[in-house]
Amino acid sequence: MKITFVGTASGRTSAERAASCLYVETGSGNFLIDAGDGAARGIVRLGIPFHAVGALFISHMHPDHASGLIPLLQQFYLAERTDPLTVYLPASAAGKMEDLLSLFWMDSRKWPFDLRLTRWETGVPVRTGNFEIRPLENGHLPARGESFSFILREGGKQCVYTADVDGLGHLRKAGGRTDLLISECTHIGVDDILRFSVENNISRIVVTHIPDGTDTDSEMKKIPGGGVTLRFARDGDTVTV
Repeated sequence: MKITFVGTASGRTSAERAASCLYVETGSGNFLIDAGDGAARGIVRLGIPFHAVGALFISHMHPDHASGLIPLLQQFYLAERTDPLTVYLPASAAGKMEDLLSLFWMDSRKWPFDLRLTRWETGVPVRTGNFEIRPLENGHLPARGESFSFILREGGKQCVYTADVDGLGHLRKAGGRTDLLISECTHIGVDDILRFSVENNISRIVVTHIPDGTDTDSEMKKIPGGGVTLRFARDGDTVTV
């Protein structure tokens, strides 16, 4: 499993970085997780073909995680995509996306590919071949079924992506050994991430959703010994699990 950080910025617009977006390459297909502002531009900049994306997984509908979805769908259409595309969405969004598309005069019924809008079911994994992604509700939004972290598994390896959270306790439900933790650092601090990782025997951490101006040098000094590694992602960085 190879993960490319298409966008690593926080909710504040960055001159140099796109908002939250991950490109996940697996032996069973390639996927996007979240599509914040600048996602389509970031994909073009990194040379990722639009037709290579098999499905989209949206953690929640805050603009810095989902406002790039409409431009992204337009690019799939303009690229003359023909393969079906499934977009997994929180409960409220799944039933309203077609209405949103119509506001932009985008009629998916006329597109050359089949657009499938699917609602996340808490704890129910989506499987494609040997790859699995499981949504865990995380409490970032007050309504049920509206905000998720994700557990990614392939070939005996496990990666946890927090998306936006108000804490990390819910990730104890992930089960199994976590080989990589990808955590945001806007709503929780590096201290919290490190404490959780040490308590749960997670030795490899990549931090994203990083506000401009973050003193990463000072934050890196907080890393304890014992083999724990932590890095701050930049747009275009890749990591293999």
